[in-house]
Formats: sequence, structure tokens, C-alpha cells
Amino acid sequence: MATDNDVIKKELEGIRDERRTHANTAQRIGNALLSLLGRVENAGGNFLRKDIADTAQKLIRFMEGLKLGDGEMGLDAKGGAVLSDVVVDRVHDAKSTPADRVMVGAQGFDLYMGADGKSHMYVDYLVARAKFFAASAEVRKVSYSGGTTVFSNAGSTIAKVTYVFDAAGKKVIAYKCYALADDGTTRTMNWWHVGMMALCQTFNVKADEMESLQNRYYWRMVIGVGQEVLEDSKLYDYVILSNVREFVGGEAMLPNKGVRVLADETGRVLRWGGVAVATVYDGELVSMAELFAKQEKGRTSDDGGNVIAQRVFYGYEVVNGGEPDAPAAGDVIVQVGDQIRWKSHGNVIKLSTSTEDNATDSAPAITMYHQIGALWETDAKDSEGQPVRNPYQWKEVTCVISPEQVLLNARRFKLFTDSVDNIIEPYVVMYTIVPSCSCIVRHTATRSTTPEVIEAETVKRVGNTTELLSSSDVKYMADVVWQDGNGVETMALTDVHTRGLYNVKSLKIKAYMLKDAEKMLAECDIAVVTDGEQGEDGKPGTDGKPGADGADGWDGKDAAVVVINPSVLTVDTVKDGSGNPRVDCSGEKVKAEVRIEREGVSIVGECDRYEVVDMMGCSAHIADGGTSRMRIVVDSITRDEYMVGSTKRYIPRTTATATVRIHCATNNSYYYATLTVNVNVSAVWSELTITSEKLLSEYSEISSSVEGMKGELKQYDSKIEQTARNIALKVSQTAVGRKNMLVGSALKRQGGVRIGTYEGGGIETLNGVNGVNCAHVISAGLDYFSGLFWWPITPDLTKCIKIEKNKKYTASVWVKCDRLDPLVRIEIKWAENATGTRLSDGFSESFQIKKIKEWQFCSFTFDTGNTIYDYIECNFWARSKEDGITTNAWFCQPMLVEGDEYVGWSLSEDDVDYIGGNLLDNTDTLQTGGNLVVANGNLYTDANSYKGNNTGYTGE
Repeated sequence: MATDNDVIKKELEGIRDERRTHANTAQRIGNALLSLLGRVENAGGNFLRKDIADTAQKLIRFMEGLKLGDGEMGLDAKGGAVLSDVVVDRVHDAKSTPADRVMVGAQGFDLYMGADGKSHMYVDYLVARAKFFAASAEVRKVSYSGGTTVFSNAGSTIAKVTYVFDAAGKKVIAYKCYALADDGTTRTMNWWHVGMMALCQTFNVKADEMESLQNRYYWRMVIGVGQEVLEDSKLYDYVILSNVREFVGGEAMLPNKGVRVLADETGRVLRWGGVAVATVYDGELVSMAELFAKQEKGRTSDDGGNVIAQRVFYGYEVVNGGEPDAPAAGDVIVQVGDQIRWKSHGNVIKLSTSTEDNATDSAPAITMYHQIGALWETDAKDSEGQPVRNPYQWKEVTCVISPEQVLLNARRFKLFTDSVDNIIEPYVVMYTIVPSCSCIVRHTATRSTTPEVIEAETVKRVGNTTELLSSSDVKYMADVVWQDGNGVETMALTDVHTRGLYNVKSLKIKAYMLKDAEKMLAECDIAVVTDGEQGEDGKPGTDGKPGADGADGWDGKDAAVVVINPSVLTVDTVKDGSGNPRVDCSGEKVKAEVRIEREGVSIVGECDRYEVVDMMGCSAHIADGGTSRMRIVVDSITRDEYMVGSTKRYIPRTTATATVRIHCATNNSYYYATLTVNVNVSAVWSELTITSEKLLSEYSEISSSVEGMKGELKQYDSKIEQTARNIALKVSQTAVGRKNMLVGSALKRQGGVRIGTYEGGGIETLNGVNGVNCAHVISAGLDYFSGLFWWPITPDLTKCIKIEKNKKYTASVWVKCDRLDPLVRIEIKWAENATGTRLSDGFSESFQIKKIKEWQFCSFTFDTGNTIYDYIECNFWARSKEDGITTNAWFCQPMLVEGDEYVGWSLSEDDVDYIGGNLLDNTDTLQTGGNLVVANGNLYTDANSYKGNNTGYTGE
């Protein structure tokens, strides 16, 4: 059959134009139709079918779009798509390339599957409106902060200010400053306390022409705190700031009860949201001392032991001889100092990023202060010439860290090993014995001495500071040679008097630390001299005349003295071939001249033995003994072995001593003198910084034990977070959000957990992990299971935890013990309900303590399976190995989380954001206890109660 178009056309034209008879037209028509049908079949491969699946071999363009299915899904002519499920390997904008997968200098977005089989996404802004969950989050950001940031106990942004007038209603004696405590989503608590000092300071603000914008400054004392619901039905924290320059703590000056509409000094009624503002007042006034006693459970004295009601307080700082600014809405106030508890609340860290506020001469800088609020002397003097004292001073500075220099207060800076009780000195420290008398005179005629008793004190010198050590910290020993013996006898200094000073031939006093009897601090020689013997009596005279004078007695001899010059050597260190510091003693580089004299004249010719004894931290010898060139030569300074990370280091002793003993043949006596060698600790410390895996100028935590240098400086990424009432320096954790199922795990005395202990113990705030409180418990035997319990046994305090079947949960806790052998266990038991019957079966896992008094992380995972129970109790406890053994254990950061891995400790969703200050106990549960009692009425929980919590009903 013909399939060519032209052939088929000719066939059809021939049939059309046929005029002959008997031309077989039917056959010709049939052939033409068959050719046409074959042509159509051959052309079908160039068209897409609508009725069956087909494939297009070339690009197809849809000018008006493409619809998919029966709905509205599809593509429009501009490329917009409405799709239900998209499966792709990469989504990105038109300009993004793999080269844009960097942090800085990139553009667009890119979401793709990497060669590692993990999904990756690069975007510029990522916003999570509700929650953001991440196994871990790493933030990389370069930011700028100008001005001064203060890290202290409290801070607020003032939303509203009202006046507090005196009893006559004429003079403003205080300002009541409100800060929002409940914005409908988050409720906070008041950190402020009576006695604190609130600072407001702005700088570098350019005033406008109407002077409505200008710098503000005031530093005032907090004389009242609390919470109050205002007319907008919102809960506000408030602090009352003093406007009285000086007052006595017992002076009744603050309103206690009643309501008064407030007006400003012009008489205009103050309004908030169109409603007149009223404050509590009915004429009954109370003192600041009364408010403080109520807040602090009866405390009546300050940190200096002064009675609060009797001492003078300073209401505000005088600015250039005049009044400071008055508080106003919008001011940010930060707690800086405390006039009552300056030791605990007077500590501040100031981060200055500008020199505009005169906070520091160079910026940026970190300055730490201690005891702001105590009375410090000023440069001014009163009418009697006495220094004026004032609490509004940035004292005492403990540390300044700036690019220009780093300053550490020598009185405040210490290093410790193992625990804070074991302090070591970071400077060259010298101890000197100061005897009550440097010479003992023996009187042969009366067999007595001057003085009759000899005592000693020890002075500690650190840098250019001196400190007299308490006699309760020092033990004094004596090396004695008696008149009737040649050997040296060592005894307590007080025991020398028992035998009698007259019998002493030579005496050396030595001072030792009472806690460490082997650590000698210093020694000194006491000269012993003897009077001349009594001369013979004269012969009797005759005829009543006086007899002749007796013969003169022998002159007494002055005591011999050993002189070492110089008596104290200070040497530097050098590096050996391994980079370790050492003292180079070669070629007699460390030596001192030795002389023995009487009355300034050498008596070396009277001596026959010269030696070095009592070498501590060094080796030494006498060179050219018995000559005018006699000297003591130090051969080496002892080096101790330390581990810095995994590297073994050798560090020289910081102080070494060697005692010279010389024997005088003429009186058969020994004489002593001691050479002290101080190794330049700054040089040693520079070596340590080089070998400690590089010490960086960042926030860091010294986690190393200096004894052995077993750990390097452990660095933490730090996060500075500041809000209206929360100013803190926090160490970031992996946990994001609140996943902990244990209420009260922060151990802040807010309930939710039972702390079981034999006796003693309790919550400790300084020894926990990453600043979190810990519980100290004690077990005294096999029957004492001491620890933290979330169980139904104490339903008024604790509740069991709601769980789901066929899910995994992970329980964890940090623990440390003072023994290696106690049984430490995490225990899970089934429970019928939150406060129901306790069941016996469940899960548990025991842990072996690895190191004494060192935090150890314990964790285990369990699967609830197809359980019939909806609740579990979760307990963490320790028990002594056997009866008669006392075990001290500490638990911190208990955690129960859904899942099979630890995600970092956090609070639970039911924990209160404690920002401090509520004077009322148990306000969250209304459980009777602490200072909460039910005087009239009762407590109930029903459909009318607030959120299912206990509600008080008085019946009136």
C-alpha cells in the first residue's frame, strides 16, 4: 500500500476524475482508503494519546497551565504549583549553587540531601512560632553591645510609678514602681528584697529640643517589695524605692493597710488606663525593719551584726550635692548592692563595652565587685575630721579584666586543689617568725633568764601585703641544745619553759601549719648569752674599815651569729629540652655568702665543722668551709611531677630552704641559719599557661586540680541573657524546652519531691552541677534508703508520674558520694494512680561509684511495654554497704524524659519560673506547711477551684 502523501493524493484524484465505464472504481476506492488508513497509522507516533498511557519524545509547552486530578492541584502559566505531596532531592532558589552552602557571604536558600545521607538546609531567617526542638543547637553569631551590662540578683523594667506620701500626705517619701509579673503567658516571681539598692543609668543619649529625651541616673534603696493586681486585672511586681536621704531602720514611715487615690505634686489624680490609681494606706505605718523581718523569717540584724531597727540607712545617692532623678515608666533598674546583706547580695559583675559612662578607662572590660552596700570610707571628711562613710560606692573591686591589663585583688584571689578548703598561694609567699625577744640572757648569779618566757608570732607576706596569722592556725616547735648535752632535741616551744630557759644553750623556733604538721612555714634562731660569773668576795676590813673590793668576774661572751647574705634568694626558671620549667643551678648560679661572727668579728677560726642540714625542696652544700670565702651553694631545686591532660610535666617547687649548721669548738655549741630560695612563680605560671593546652581569654572554668594538674582549663560557651527581671550569666545546655517529667527537680524548696535522709543533709546551693541546687542525704545502714523520691507515700508533697504504654523513658541523675562502696540506684515502680497504692514490681539499675566526692552521671532507659498501669514512681537513692557505716551522698539534676537518650537537664512544664521574693510558703499548692496555716474555713478542690488547685474557702 502506498503511504506517501503524494501517491495517495493521486489515487484519490484519479477516482474523482474517472469517466470511463468498467474502470473497476470500487477496487480503486478500496485501495485508496487502505493507503489512507496506513498513512494515519504511521502518523500516530507523532501525537499524544488521551485514552491510554503515552510518552512524549520532545518538550511540550502548556500556555495556560496544567491541572492534575479532579481538584485544584496543578501548575499555572507562571509556574505556581498547588501540590499535595512533593518528593525531591533538592529544593533551592534560582540563584543558589553549592558554593553558597556557607555561613557568611552566601545568598538564597537550599534544601538538599547530602552525600552523607543527611538532609541539609541553608536559609537566612528561621522562625518557629510555637516550639523549636533540636537534639543540639550551635549558634554562631557576631554581635555588638554598647554600654554597660550588670549581672546581679534582680532587675526590672518599670511599667508604672506611683507616689508614696508621708502620714500628712504632703511629702513624697518613696516611689512605688510596678513591673509586669504576668502577661497572660508567663508568670514570674519577684527577685527584689528589702535592703537592696536599685540603679538606673543611661548615657550617651542625645537630648531633643524639648528635653523629653535625656540621660537618667538614680541609685536608691529598696524599702518594700510585693505583688499587686491593678485595674487592668494583670499581676504586677512592685518595689518601693526610698526618697528619704537618711532614716533609721525602726522608723515607722511606710503605709501598711488601706486604700488612697494618688495624685501628683500638682494635685492631679494619677490615672492608668483611664482609672484612678490607689495605693494601700490607712494611717497605720510600719518600719522597714518590720518589713524585712517578715520577709526574712524574723531576721533582725545585718551582715555586720548591727540591729536593723537601730542603725541608719541611706535612701539614695546624692548626685552632685542635689537630688537624683525620680523613677519613671520605661526605666530599667538593676540591683547593685544591698545595705543589709551586702556579703551575699552585694556582689556584682559589670561588663562595660564603652568608656562613656566612666565605668572603666578601657573597653571592653569585666569588673567584679564584692560587698557593695557596706559602709565604705569616702574621700570627704565630716565636721570632726572623720572620714565620711557611704554605701553608694563601687567597692570592693575583686577583679578587672580588660584589653589593657588584668588586675586581681591579692586579698581575694586564691587557687585551690581538690576542694575549696585546700587553698594554695598563687604568689611568692614568705613567712617570718617574729619572736617576743630575739635574745635570751642567762643570769648565772640567780640562775634565771631575761625574758622568763619567749613566745612567737608568724607574719605572712603575699606580694606587698602582710597578714598576722592566728595562733589557732600555727604550731610552734623548738630545736633545743641543752647546756648539759650536745644533741638537738625537738619539742613544742611551750615545753621548753617546763625545763627552763636557763638550761638552754641554743634555740631555734620553727613555725608549722596546724593542719599540716609537715609544712614548715619559717624558722628563726634565738641568741643565747650568759652574764659574767660572780667575782670573789673582798677580805673583811680591820678596825671597822671597809674591806677590799672583790676581784672582777669574767666578762660574759656575746652569742655567736651565723649570717647568710642574702638570706633570701629569688630565682627565675628556664625551659629544659622538653619544655618543662627548671631552675638553672649550674656554675654556682644560686649561692649565698656564709659568715659566723661575734660582735661583728669573724670567729671562723674557732669553728671546726660546717654542714647543710634540713634541706627542704632542694639540695645544697658548703663550699670553702672555714675560710673567708665560705658560701652555701644550691645544687638543684626539686621538681614535682604533674599530669596536664595526658602530658606529663615537671614543675619546680616554689619555695625551698636549706639550713647551715656550724660547730664552734671553743664552747662546743652549734649555730644555725637558714637560706630561703623563692622560685619566681610568675615565671612558673607562664610555663603552666603554655603547657595547659593554651589558656584563652574567654569565659572559662578552672576544672583542673592543681595538685597534679590532672585536668586542663575546661572552657564553656557562655550566654548572656537579660530580661526585665532576669539578669544572669548562664552556661548553655543541649536541652531545648522543658522535657523533664519530674516536678521540683531544681531542688528550690518549692515542693514536688521528697528528700529522704537519715539526719542532717538538705538542699545545698553551692556544690551542684552547673550552679543547680543539689540534695545532700545521709544513709546510716542497710535500712536507710536516702535520696530523692517521686512516690505516693507522701501525697501532700509528691505525686507519681503519668506515663504511656509501649514507650521508652530515660531516667538520669548526677550523684557523688564520700565512699566507693555504697549502693546507688535509680528505681522505677508501677503505681495505680498519682497518689495511690505503691506496687512492688518495676525497673531499677544500680551504679558503682568510681571516684570519691566527684560528680558522676548515671542514666538508664526502660520500656513500659503493654502495661496496665498509667503511673510510675521515680526514685534516686543511695544506701550504706552495711550497718554502722555512714554514707554521705549528693544528688543533682534528676531527670525523667520520654525517649531512649539523655537530652540535657531542664525544668518540667509544671515548675514555676522562680524569680524570687514571695514571702508566702506553698502559694502554688496551698498545702499546709511553712508559714501557711488555715485559720478559718478549709481547703477544697472541685469544679469551682482554680485550675484544679487547692482553693481556700472561708464561708463568709
